[in-house]
Order: sequence, then C-alpha cells, then structure tokens
Amino acid sequence: MMPQPQRSRLAGIVLWLPYAWLVVFFLLPFLIVLKISLSQSAIAQPPYTPVFDLSAGWSGVRSFFAGLSLDNYVFLGSDPLYVVSYMKSLQIAAFSTLLLLVIGYPLLMRLHARRRACRPCWWCSLFCRFGRRSSFAFMRG
Repeated sequence: MMPQPQRSRLAGIVLWLPYAWLVVFFLLPFLIVLKISLSQSAIAQPPYTPVFDLSAGWSGVRSFFAGLSLDNYVFLGSDPLYVVSYMKSLQIAAFSTLLLLVIGYPLLMRLHARRRACRPCWWCSLFCRFGRRSSFAFMRG
C-alpha cells in the first residue's frame, strides 16, 4: 500500500477558504436576520429585544432564547395581504420554471443532437447577435 502524500498548509487554507467565505458572507448575516425576525420590536438602540449578552453568562443565554418568539411569523400567516402576496410569488415562480423548461429542454435536446465538435460553434451562433443564424436557430435545424 502506497503512503498518502502530505498536503501542504497552503493547500488546506485554499480548501477551507470558500467555506470561510460562506460563513462570513452568508451564514452570519442569515443568523442576524433570523435573530431579528424572532425578536420583538422596541423603541431603543438596537430596535429589537432581547439583546444577546454574553457577559451575563449562561443565565443571559437562557434568557435570550426564552425571549425569542414566533409572533412575527404568526402575524405574517394571519394577515391576508402577506398570504396573497406569498401565493402570487409562488405562482410567478412556478410559471417562470415551466417557461424555462419549455424553452430550455428543446434547446438542450437540439444541442445534444449536434456532433461534439460542432457544439461550441452552435452555441456561439445561437447567442451571437450578428451571427450567421438568428437566435432561434434551434427551431430551423
């Protein structure tokens, strides 16, 4: 059995860099927004309660989690304006998905039918504005 080659420290950093990027620019803002959505509004600085206070120790953490509530989400579910808006958004998303499938699936099938060597040229002629073919070249054959 051959020994596994050792990875350098730089390779490890390069592998973990995208994960760190996701944590910093996606997960942390998501957690902040989630915390605000579970909080109650207040006329103060910051404009919501409870405030997460690590200096109070475990009792502060427990009181923080006890102060969170789902009242904002109950309000969203009970107000007809938000329910209708949400349903309309789902309807638009379903229609857009269906439209993209109707357009994209025949295009994909047409591309797959081409020889492998001609595929890049076909893509270029399909999307090139002043190409030999129009942008609907997949319909003509």
